[in-house]
Amino acid sequence: MTSPQMAIKLGVGMVHQHFMLVPSLTVTENIIMGMEPVKGIRVDLAYARKQVEEMGKKFNLYVDPDKKVEDLTVGQKQRVEILKALFRGAKILILDEPTAVLTPQETQELFDELLHLKQNDYTIIFISHKLQEVKQICDRITIIRRGVTMGVHEVASVTEQDISRLMVGRDVILNTEKAPCHPGETLVKIKDLVILGENGKRAVDRISFSLRKGRSLALPVWKETVRQNW
Repeated sequence: MTSPQMAIKLGVGMVHQHFMLVPSLTVTENIIMGMEPVKGIRVDLAYARKQVEEMGKKFNLYVDPDKKVEDLTVGQKQRVEILKALFRGAKILILDEPTAVLTPQETQELFDELLHLKQNDYTIIFISHKLQEVKQICDRITIIRRGVTMGVHEVASVTEQDISRLMVGRDVILNTEKAPCHPGETLVKIKDLVILGENGKRAVDRISFSLRKGRSLALPVWKETVRQNW
């Protein structure tokens, strides 16, 4: 394959880790872009909307066809990307680190959707370094280290330890023992923090947290959301 167009002709669709969508357009407009159905000399948006709605329901990937992409959650945007590939006739879907930007609930919903596609004779290529997810969702695994294939295995026949050893070339400690944490007094307390971006939208919306002595804190702020609203 020498181009994305050739890949589509051969039935191969790619869902990138960073979504290739136009935020200001609707779900329908994003999905049909470049393959717009026409009626006379105009794009037949009513027909396209119906196709998108039916496809979403058929594959358990429903997203409101009239919603603008900028108003969707990260999980919904990923559904739109998958629908876009299916609309173009893809029978083989390549997903690059698809869970990197998802919450645990969205990840499980994605897995349910992928299993539904698999049951409908679609082939899924799932690229990930998260071994638990690979074990959960995949049937066969190809392990690559520094661009070299280290082997192809049935997932049921290899352990996470086996996979990690082949990935990095040595044994990896997957479980670490940590001493219990004994945090001290509260040093910082923030309530309902709001940060406005340059476009006037909220890049950070009403986050509350406290930080105690002897602890580190990770805030659940999605880079995708901050980037779009800044």
